[in-house]
Amino acid sequence: MIYLIVLIASLLAILFSAEYNRDFNTNYLSRENTNNLKGIAAILILLHHISIFTDVYKWLYGMRYIGFILVSVFFFSSGYGLMYGLNNKKDYLSGFFRKRIFPVLRIYWLLDIIAIAYYWIKGKVFKPYEYVLSIIGIDTAFLCWFVGSIVILYIGFYISFKLSKQYGYYILLVYLLLYCVIFSYSGLNNYYTSSIATFMLGVVWEKLNFDKWISKGYWLKVVCFAMSFLFAFAGRLYLASIGLNMDWLHIILRNIISVLFMFFVLAVSKKVSFKGPIVKWLGDISYELYLGQTLCMLLLLDKPDTIYIIGVFFGSLLLAHLLKTLSVLTSKAK
Repeated sequence: MIYLIVLIASLLAILFSAEYNRDFNTNYLSRENTNNLKGIAAILILLHHISIFTDVYKWLYGMRYIGFILVSVFFFSSGYGLMYGLNNKKDYLSGFFRKRIFPVLRIYWLLDIIAIAYYWIKGKVFKPYEYVLSIIGIDTAFLCWFVGSIVILYIGFYISFKLSKQYGYYILLVYLLLYCVIFSYSGLNNYYTSSIATFMLGVVWEKLNFDKWISKGYWLKVVCFAMSFLFAFAGRLYLASIGLNMDWLHIILRNIISVLFMFFVLAVSKKVSFKGPIVKWLGDISYELYLGQTLCMLLLLDKPDTIYIIGVFFGSLLLAHLLKTLSVLTSKAK
């Protein structure tokens, strides 16, 4: 019941922040709008994570399977933002690792050290290679697979467009395909390749003129995107239920589902904007909220459901706010 109350309250806050636009919103991919979408995605990811480790009504079980879909918002925004920067800013790739990758890892490293210390106290010992992998976000101590994925994607973007701006799209596509193949046979969690196609979608969004395409026959496309997404989502769960759990199959299916979801979200965003202090705040702390919630889950996992749900939900929001404040202060100190 506590989970349902928190879920409904969160959904109502999102719903009341929505504003319908009679005309197409030409700024639907502005920094403000994409940040707000990431904030909404982050709070829903938090609710998804809470649902995995607590008892929820059976009709809410779908919440346990939507995490990788919601992360698509982060991947798309990253790909689109990088391509926008490359096309509009001089010497964008100069100092790329310091300006783009280090800020992603900085807060993660802090929380990862805390998580490792927690496991040490609990008596768990990690292998040397696990410590090495954890440096770039690929680890078993912490629960943030998105970090490792986005770092690998950022590196791929840099390599691809450093080699050739004209053919960088094709180089990046080959890079992503190799990444999927390697991870599907690596024995690591295949979540690391979930949703990464939406990063590529963000990179090519303007080049392939998807914006103009969506605007023609708009409402029909919105319905088609929604139905296709729901069909693919239900289909993957059905295949898993009958034992078809091959890694390569679910890597493909997860990415198809994520791309369909992003087409739907972006189409809706051309008519609906999410504004107001709540979504703006969530947007400002979206990355910190994604990171902080996993640590709160880890620390409260063995608590009773009520304490776990309330503690993880509000503790994650508080921790995210503190992490954002710390991040801003350290940035200004430089």
